[in-house]
Order: sequence, then C-alpha cells, then structure tokens
Amino acid sequence: MLIDVTTAPPAEGEPISYSRLPDGTTVAGQAKQTQERTLQQKLDAMNSAPTEPSGYELPEIRVDGEPWQPSTEETAAVDILKAMADTANLPAFEFANLAEIISRPGYAPMSEEAADAHLRREWAGQFDARATLVAQVLDEVESKHPGAMRWLEASGLGNNLDLINAIWRAASRRK
Repeated sequence: MLIDVTTAPPAEGEPISYSRLPDGTTVAGQAKQTQERTLQQKLDAMNSAPTEPSGYELPEIRVDGEPWQPSTEETAAVDILKAMADTANLPAFEFANLAEIISRPGYAPMSEEAADAHLRREWAGQFDARATLVAQVLDEVESKHPGAMRWLEASGLGNNLDLINAIWRAASRRK
C-alpha cells in the first residue's frame, strides 16, 4: 500500500516529494535497499565456501574452442581439488579462479625451488608462519583424502603460487 504524500506539484525550487511506504521509506529507497541486499547476498555467496565439495563449480573450460570433456583421470583430479578446497574452506570464487588459471593453454607448473624462492621474496619475514599454516591445511587435506599430496606433487599443482596463496588466505581467515 502506497501513501502519496504529493498533494500538488512542487513550486519551483521546492524539493520533490515521493510516494512513501507506511514505514516512511520512499519507494525508491525501498527498491534500493532490496537491490543492495540482493547484491550483498550474491557477494556473500561468492566469498564464502560451499557447504560440501560438490558445491564448488568449475568455470566453463574450453579446449580448442570446444567445451572440455574431462577424462576419468581428469574428473578424479577435479574431485581432489574440490575436496582440498572444501578442507581449506576456500571461497567459491577462489576455486573458480584457480580452475581457470590451471586450465589455460600453455599452463606450466613451477619447480619446487622456483616456487619456494618466489614465496620467500613475496612473503618475506612472514614466510615461515605462512608456510606453516599452508602445511597444516595440506596435512589436514592428506589425512582426509589420502594420496592428495602425491597427486599435487605429480601434477605440479603443489608448486602453484595461486593455489598456495589461496590456501594461505583461506587458512588465515579460519584461524
């Protein structure tokens, strides 16, 4: 139910009166609040972790212009990544970003030495504390999903700076 508080056209220079809801808010104000709530809900969903591993969604991945059809081995690898993301409490957008990065044509993993040197420079005096936090998450992943660490090492993803930083960010939020 709207209450029109405009009784006559405003005189020049007078503020325009808007239709108001019974609680006193304007219709435009109410619409804006609803829009802001909807946007906040979407942002919250992106910044939070799904409640289970299957809630992590891959972005559309194309190979040679065609939608990616994962093999059985690739599907198992994606399942390991989802389980890791779930254990690390990784936000949904971070998982989608990582999946997009590692699916790029020409993606080549870094060597362990190069990744270590890069992180030592990037994290500087916080290297030991951050590396310990990431290691704790990875230990938890391995205890819940035996073989995950072996797969990370074999695939080269264990040295992926984006993955390591995403795990660190998620782990530091859950402390």
